[in-house]
Amino acid sequence: MPASPTTGATPEDEAKQQALIRQIEAEARAVDKRNAEIRAENCQRAKAALSALASSHRLVTVNEKGQRVTMDQNMRNAERARVEQAIAENCL
Repeated sequence: MPASPTTGATPEDEAKQQALIRQIEAEARAVDKRNAEIRAENCQRAKAALSALASSHRLVTVNEKGQRVTMDQNMRNAERARVEQAIAENCL
C-alpha cells in the first residue's frame, strides 16, 4: 500500500497505531476503575474506624513490640486525625 502523503505511514501502520492507542486507553480506564474501587474500600474502612473511635468502648491496639495496649484519649485523638485524613482522601 502507498504511504499517506501527510504522515508517511501506510494504512496498516495507521490501523496498528490506532489499535495501540485504544489498548492503552482501555488499560488506563481499567487502572482508574481499580483505583476507584480501592478508594471506596478505604473510605468504608475509615468510616468504620471513625465510628469505633467515636464510641465510648475501650479500644485496644498493638504497639511496635507486638503488645496489646488500651488506647488512651491522646492515642484516640491521634488515630481520629489519621482516620479523618483518610476519609478526606478517599471519600470523594
